[in-house]
Amino acid sequence: MIKKLFRSQLRINMASGVAATIINIAVLAVGYPIYLHFLGYEKYGVWLVLATVLSFAQLGNLGIGQAVMKLVAAAARGSLCPYD
Repeated sequence: MIKKLFRSQLRINMASGVAATIINIAVLAVGYPIYLHFLGYEKYGVWLVLATVLSFAQLGNLGIGQAVMKLVAAAARGSLCPYD
């Protein structure tokens, strides 16, 4: 019973992931010409540069939020060393 449920849930998750990827590609393929038409080449280039910078900033997070959370929790329990 559990194996059957797991296998069916796994199939549903895989199918929904593929469907979401296909929809994302379709939206991007339709969106680029629309952005280009309304913004023009120069503003569209600026838009792409800003989107790229923001994407790299999100990728460059490097777990700072988790590290701060660990340090705050260590300070709240009165520990001098956060690695105890």
